[in-house]
Amino acid sequence: RKEGYLMAIDRWFIGGGAEHTPESARRLVYASTNGAEGVGGVNDLLVRPLAVPGQGVRVAIGSALIRSRYVGGETQTYMGTVYQEETVAITPTGSQTGRSDLVVMRVEDPFAAGSPYAPPKPDEIALAPYVYIRVISGVPANTTKLQSVPGHANDTGLALARIDLPKSTGTVTTAQLVDLRSAAQPRRSEVVYARPRI
Repeated sequence: RKEGYLMAIDRWFIGGGAEHTPESARRLVYASTNGAEGVGGVNDLLVRPLAVPGQGVRVAIGSALIRSRYVGGETQTYMGTVYQEETVAITPTGSQTGRSDLVVMRVEDPFAAGSPYAPPKPDEIALAPYVYIRVISGVPANTTKLQSVPGHANDTGLALARIDLPKSTGTVTTAQLVDLRSAAQPRRSEVVYARPRI
């Protein structure tokens, strides 16, 4: 920043070579969606068993809006996209007890204030993914939100599904999956009829 310029006001988007911050872009998304959070469409990021059920699940292509939980980023929104079906492994349960796991899309931004994530190597910064499909294992029963899991209250992420595994189970089936997705901006239509006075 040049000396003499006060940056108490941010802006988006000025031409002529003006510099813009990532925070500006994220604030634009937040403001234009009224801070909405969720998947882009009804089929986006749907979690299903493997084609041949086994020790994992697959996440369909699609996008999601995810509100920032980073320090100072409360009025910012990230977007994450899965461009091709993603497969994640699920650890089998033991013979003593069952377990619930949460499948989430999480933003791991090492450049955000207060971020716990280490930045990638300098030659990997440009193409690093920063948004990942993660499995949070051993969550409390009936968990529906990532931020309600102990130790994850400040995660910038979105719960996609919960997997409720019985004991002695290594295969994930449809019956064990609980869909936790919601649309960021549900489509609504309203029809107003005029009724003539009698």
